[in-house]
Amino acid sequence: MFQNWGDYWWPDQYEECLRNILHQTVTDGREIHDPDELARLERQLTTIRAAELIAHPEHVARTFDADHYHALHRWLFRDVYEWSGSPRVVTTLKGDSQFADPEDIDRLLDIVLNNLGDPARFRTQPRAEFLETLTSTFTGLLMIHPHLEGNGRTSRLFMQQVAEHAGYRIDWTQVPATQLVDATIDAFRLDPDALQRILHDITHPLQDSDRAALFRQRMRTVPQPGTPRTQPVSPQPPEHAAEQRATPTRRPYDQGNTTEHGPAL
Repeated sequence: MFQNWGDYWWPDQYEECLRNILHQTVTDGREIHDPDELARLERQLTTIRAAELIAHPEHVARTFDADHYHALHRWLFRDVYEWSGSPRVVTTLKGDSQFADPEDIDRLLDIVLNNLGDPARFRTQPRAEFLETLTSTFTGLLMIHPHLEGNGRTSRLFMQQVAEHAGYRIDWTQVPATQLVDATIDAFRLDPDALQRILHDITHPLQDSDRAALFRQRMRTVPQPGTPRTQPVSPQPPEHAAEQRATPTRRPYDQGNTTEHGPAL
């Protein structure tokens, strides 16, 4: 069904509201065509799914490969999008940043995650080495952008699981959303220093005494980088600061033209 850019949108709402399945899952047959309502329901439902995964981690096997990443996305967005868990089939960009071509997504994911390997190995290695790998893995996921939407939340949840398996925890609430956004943009442009400094500051050893705090922290909505630097950010917690309204990626050859869907990619 999803073969080109236009397939992701409701008819007559091209690049306005993503086609969704909320009428089948939560709204008792009422289709959601309002992008603000879609963003609100998406945020609520993915928060619930994340909490369920915390309570029942067996729902997604932690294999730390491409299947693991796609399964996390599928679990988070299963109530919202038919294509949840499926790599995008279109080439996309945000701002002036173009992400991986669709045919390269799984190949590049394999490279990034093979380099990560089993995070448990970092339990006996220096923290600095783990932080370097954490930064390169997170940067790789951001550059690949495997799914049309939800990559930020999926990537941060994936990175949290990587850290836990390595004996650490990541507290995303310690970094302002705007600072994290700017650092991820710089990392995408091959300047990862700011992102590595942030991860250094918010990544802590996971001790038995930390587990209650870890559970409370993970129950919070995962913050979503992605707000362009030029957009004002409301003074809200990092969980919601960048999620006021979904801003879907677009095709590189889209220049404001919302009338043609272009060829299948």
